[in-house]
Amino acid sequence: MNSVIRFWNLNRKKIIIIGLIVVFFILIVQVSNQIIKKQNESTNKNNNINNIVIEEKLPTEPIISGSKVSEKTTKNNTQIIEEFISNCNNGNIEGAYNLLTQKCKEILFPNQETFKTNYYDIIFKEKRIYNIENWISNNKLNTYRIEYFSDVMATGKIEQAIDFQDYITIDEKENNKININSFIGYKQIDKENKNDKVEVKVIGKQVFKDFELYEIEVQNKTSKTILLDTQNKSNTILLKANNTEYGAYLGDLSWAELIINANQNIKYWVKFNKTYTSLNDMKEINFTDIVEDYELYMQDKQNYKERTSLVVNLQK
Repeated sequence: MNSVIRFWNLNRKKIIIIGLIVVFFILIVQVSNQIIKKQNESTNKNNNINNIVIEEKLPTEPIISGSKVSEKTTKNNTQIIEEFISNCNNGNIEGAYNLLTQKCKEILFPNQETFKTNYYDIIFKEKRIYNIENWISNNKLNTYRIEYFSDVMATGKIEQAIDFQDYITIDEKENNKININSFIGYKQIDKENKNDKVEVKVIGKQVFKDFELYEIEVQNKTSKTILLDTQNKSNTILLKANNTEYGAYLGDLSWAELIINANQNIKYWVKFNKTYTSLNDMKEINFTDIVEDYELYMQDKQNYKERTSLVVNLQK
């Protein structure tokens, strides 16, 4: 015991220094292990986020409706969408714009500058990663839901939320060009009906994911001024399919626009809040509140009862 005490007394400083070095070394090892562990966790999270794209490469089964799409078609479709997104991510606005269908350009982006301002500058202020889901497939139109996220590698953020969502449609009839911004497609209709008061032509419709816009031309065949709709009631212009009907949203049309003078033709875009299922599922449009004599109606709105109605069959 005395020898131990004597050894301690003679070597105390050296022992303390060696002890501190050992403790310091152990601490270094523990801190290093913690850093490596956190780096691995971060890498795994990044990989999981990046794998969103990889795991959804071949979304052959539509979520909402339609038949299963072949792997070959799905692979081709996802490659087109990826090319569009890659062009946007790399600032190739012209390349992205050239992938759009002619109708998408005419209706939403008549020139490259409007595409840049109203789409590219909004979504692609920074590079995006994305998730692709097959939404609806029919009529040679394959619609995909695209979820845009911030690029983890560029921002350094690990927890990601959806920044933007779009519905992109591949149109096989248009050489696999794409419709974006939830625009599904355009359908030419060219159906009409008339009576001795009015003639109504339904020229075509623009179909979006959440609504449809119908281009309608109305001719007043009388010598009196008529009113297409009084806007006093809802669902007086109806879009019908089987047992389902949708009332027109006339809020975008002013009262003055609904007045049609004697022998006058007026074109309208009439909106129906119908969610997209198919381009061909609507059967008819009913006009039920056409005032035959606008002047008499204005003199006594409460008691004026003269109305004409008209149904345009969309599928004959």
